Amino acid sequence: MILAWYFQKRIMASTLVVLVVLLGLSFTFELIDEIGNASGSYGFAQALVYSLMQTPEALVRDLPLMGLIGALVGLGSLASSSEIVAARAAGWSLTRIVGLSAVPGFVLGLVGVLVAQWVVPFSSVTAENYK
Repeated sequence: MILAWYFQKRIMASTLVVLVVLLGLSFTFELIDEIGNASGSYGFAQALVYSLMQTPEALVRDLPLMGLIGALVGLGSLASSSEIVAARAAGWSLTRIVGLSAVPGFVLGLVGVLVAQWVVPFSSVTAENYK
């Protein structure tokens, strides 16, 4: 049971790192695009606020890719330190390892659905009204 939590924790941690990095890149590109649209009363501060309001939409759009890359990075780090081999030697089946690897993905998917249903509609409308 402890090993199962450890696997899930490592995969979720690597997924969160990937999420932060890719969301930061998406925010940066959105901000650069908005700065290009700057004119008169629409300056850097307004572009920054608009880009921040668009971040939940980018999160929902890119969440499957972030989850996939995060899971691959997490499993790769477990494999590089031979922890998957140790789990197999302890009697774990590949089905169990794959099932444990999928749990953080399901949690991330649930968070994505919640953000898509409650946060994105509000932030998108607010961002367009702000612009």
